[in-house]
Amino acid sequence: MKGPFVPVDKSFKNPTIFNVDNHPKMPNTVNMSIGDRIKQARLALGATLDEIATDLTDRGTPISKAGLSKYEKGKSTPSQTFMVALAKRLNVKPSYFITEPEYEVGWHAFRRQAKLPKKLQEHVKASAERKIETYMRLVSLLNKDESPKFPNPTPISNFDDVEDAAMVLRKKWGLRQQTIGRLVATAESNGVIVIGHVGVERDRQFDGLSGMANGRFPVAVISMSGTDDRIRYTLAHELGHLAMDCSQFDEKEEEAFAHRFASAFIVPQEVMRKELGDSRRNVSLREFAVLKQKHGLSMQSLVRRAYDLAIITKSHYSSLFRKFSSMGWRKKEPVDFVSGEEPTRLLQMLLRAVAEGIMTEQQANQVLPGSMESRLKKHESLTARDVRKMDAESRRKILEAAAEQAMQDYQPDSKLMEFEAVSEDDFVDY
Repeated sequence: MKGPFVPVDKSFKNPTIFNVDNHPKMPNTVNMSIGDRIKQARLALGATLDEIATDLTDRGTPISKAGLSKYEKGKSTPSQTFMVALAKRLNVKPSYFITEPEYEVGWHAFRRQAKLPKKLQEHVKASAERKIETYMRLVSLLNKDESPKFPNPTPISNFDDVEDAAMVLRKKWGLRQQTIGRLVATAESNGVIVIGHVGVERDRQFDGLSGMANGRFPVAVISMSGTDDRIRYTLAHELGHLAMDCSQFDEKEEEAFAHRFASAFIVPQEVMRKELGDSRRNVSLREFAVLKQKHGLSMQSLVRRAYDLAIITKSHYSSLFRKFSSMGWRKKEPVDFVSGEEPTRLLQMLLRAVAEGIMTEQQANQVLPGSMESRLKKHESLTARDVRKMDAESRRKILEAAAEQAMQDYQPDSKLMEFEAVSEDDFVDY
């Protein structure tokens, strides 16, 4: 990681953004010592030195916090016996400590609450880096010719340039003016590494983190603790940091541009004007509720979008937000947008790697805990009527999972496969 982190306050949820440098070109390998790898694995787990040292001592491998710190700093070298015990505690293979990753991430922007503890900041990064390492390795094995579809950063001078940058990315992905059904899936299909971060409750203080892996693969780490429209907005925001060159502006100004990019990418200017018109004296909150369910952008962001495009006046904008506040809708809006925004590319590659014998189920679970468990367990109690009541996308997910589970049940059991679907007696002449 290069350059100092400089915190600045910004108005949206009072986060602090950290900038490193724009799209650094990274080497394909990283010179990491055994100590670096130990620290990375510990941080990815979200554990402190004291917690790990205490656990190891309780399990029969005595080590002090100071001793473990010396290993991480490279001041002493752990024995093979100790590394085996440590690897088990950190949920990695012993070889992890002596393997140099074939990637490096140039982190660009970290959007989080100012009160997010440093321990959790480090945990978010290290956890993401571990997943990215596996992602890059699997891409090289399973799809080595993969090339992300991502434009060079658009130079930004004003908000009009931001609108243009959003359209550049849309055109690159063949979206133009169309509504985006599932933004996470769209980003992943175009080569963006999307990492969903889940964990301790305080992660709600974390929004997103963006960067470039090996200077070529866009990376977006997003909090999965919010609603689908919130997840979409966060992802679009992080894409904005990568799709724009805001080098002549400070971090606070860049953050304002990224917010504008997020809304412009989800609902382009032309679409917004088609929906509301070029100028309105009054727009009801119900109209914004309908637009939210259609386009997947929050009502509050849509109101702000209408104001930014001068469709509504500042006084009307302020009036609408007073209504949000009086009705208690600032934190929980009256309608939901449900699209199933969840990263799946890493999971799909892990499943394929296990099926092809490249990885074991245990190794896959170390990267994505629970990834090898049946995806149907949480739906076992659903009835056919329950499924019929769901939206089309939710039904599709459940039926695909059911088909996958059925295949897993039948393929290993030859007796289940030894039957005829129909016989001659089933064919009757009428």
